[in-house]
Amino acid sequence: MKIGLLLNANLAYSPYVKIYSGIMQEMQIDYSFLSWDRVNCGETEGLVYKKNFPYGNNNIITWILRYWKYSKFLKHHIELNRYDKLIVFGPQVGLFLYKFLNSNYKNIFCFDFRDLFIEHYFPKLFEKLLGISALNVISSPGFKEYLPKKFNYLISHNLNIKALEAAIQNNRITEIFSRDIITISTIGFIRDFNENYQVIKALSGKPDYLLKFIGEPNNDGIKLRQTCNTLKNVEFTDFFRQEDVPELISDADFINIYRPHDYTCSSTLTNRFYTALMYKKPMIVTKGSIEGSYVERFNLGLSIENCSSLDEQIKDFISSFNQQEFISNCHSLLREFKSDYDLFKLKFAEFLNSNC
Repeated sequence: MKIGLLLNANLAYSPYVKIYSGIMQEMQIDYSFLSWDRVNCGETEGLVYKKNFPYGNNNIITWILRYWKYSKFLKHHIELNRYDKLIVFGPQVGLFLYKFLNSNYKNIFCFDFRDLFIEHYFPKLFEKLLGISALNVISSPGFKEYLPKKFNYLISHNLNIKALEAAIQNNRITEIFSRDIITISTIGFIRDFNENYQVIKALSGKPDYLLKFIGEPNNDGIKLRQTCNTLKNVEFTDFFRQEDVPELISDADFINIYRPHDYTCSSTLTNRFYTALMYKKPMIVTKGSIEGSYVERFNLGLSIENCSSLDEQIKDFISSFNQQEFISNCHSLLREFKSDYDLFKLKFAEFLNSNC
């Protein structure tokens, strides 16, 4: 048996595919990646479509033309390699390949969905795509509110399973709120000017806070730095290495994940959320989001509507904080995510072993 994994971007920017490849390696199933080197980083693993397509290009005609050409590349190599089954990542690839999949791979492909994007422009076609897939996999339960209700969805979190299992086993306690200054860190891609500016505005000038923004900025992040760079208790660092993350996390008392109140942000689980959870750090998230629902349910930090009383909310949380109880709550949610993975692995293995 040979499986083709059809990506909608660079393999280097798609770490979640390792969830699938890891299971197939365990089962000794042959597979190959078909990816698109959109940022021209010289990718070589698998079959690579080498047409540059920078992220952020908003020309819809150009976008459609490029995806149409990529779909032709995919069809050519699928027919050439005669894959037994496929894993299709993203609605972009699935919608452009719908007719091909319906004719050649009906009920023998798995569809993986990780971002609300183009599907709402083509609701009937998207529903048809879900209907011919053997498995429909989503990365966040928050998507269920916006996807067709008549289908079953498996959850496959953007998590390394070994790291998840290690986090569940780790009972080590590192002191939180033990310093005079409360450090609130935003680690990762720096965006969302309005929301981050609200956090800064609520806490700037208060000597008992230090706000750290660590990561590459987009235009919003650059604007945030230009606006707030002179404030004494706000620091900006443009770059960090992955191996630096444990130290960056250990220096923080809270992880800031306050994001816009829109359906795209409210439905996703960010890498920052998973990192805070696995390193067992309280977080600040948006009320009404899927992250907010988890934080409220497991008491993992603050779920806020706005930042008008953020200082008071932080102080109240700290005053009643029980670290042992907090770590236990983190473990409870981590075990829930592990159960999601176990069910996904079971169903995906059944899909691979089926004769459909």
